[in-house]
Amino acid sequence: DEMCAIRDHFAGLGRAPTRLFLAGEDPTIEVWMLMRVSLNLLRQPWDPYVGNLGYPEPHSLLFSDPLTSLAALVAPLRLFTDNGALLYNVALFLALVLTAYGFYRLALRLTSLPAAAIVAGLVVAFMPQQMHRLYLGALAYVALAGFAFLILGLLSLLERPRLSAALGTAAAFVFQASIGGYWALFSTLIALLVAAWGWRALRSWRTLAFAALAAALATLAL
Repeated sequence: DEMCAIRDHFAGLGRAPTRLFLAGEDPTIEVWMLMRVSLNLLRQPWDPYVGNLGYPEPHSLLFSDPLTSLAALVAPLRLFTDNGALLYNVALFLALVLTAYGFYRLALRLTSLPAAAIVAGLVVAFMPQQMHRLYLGALAYVALAGFAFLILGLLSLLERPRLSAALGTAAAFVFQASIGGYWALFSTLIALLVAAWGWRALRSWRTLAFAALAAALATLAL
């Protein structure tokens, strides 16, 4: 039973990444979600939200944050282990690193100052609010990388509309929005705010066409 296995790992006294969860509160639901969705992505990627938490509803994983993009990141590891603590800790590590890197790239794009970009990446990824969420075991709310890459993609789309920019923007939106419902809402709001800021660029049919393509791809993927 997966839930029992998670509790056994959480109760472990060892300090190895395969036995101790890097979270202060009980992260059971998010660990279970990572394990289930990553397994579904490997076995039935066309229907990844099947679970047994809310029977008889077949897609009960959507009752909580599905962590889809984070589960995709650890899915290759799932081929070799069903250790919930290891999967959670790897997902947490990747979420923090990608968040730091994403906001580093965004700050570098906006300021052209490497030192400022490094500070921005570290501050966003490891600010006190993030560490508090880590303590609560709220993996979904630690993963912010998609927001940075979404803004980068949108800026690129407004300045130089092309297929690669549309694909990158759609991928960033899907990465962040697929983590949970709140992030889907905020990803949409950010996209609308950036579009409003760069409304002049949208007067070009080429820009509008690639923006529509990015929106359509993101909608289809979700």
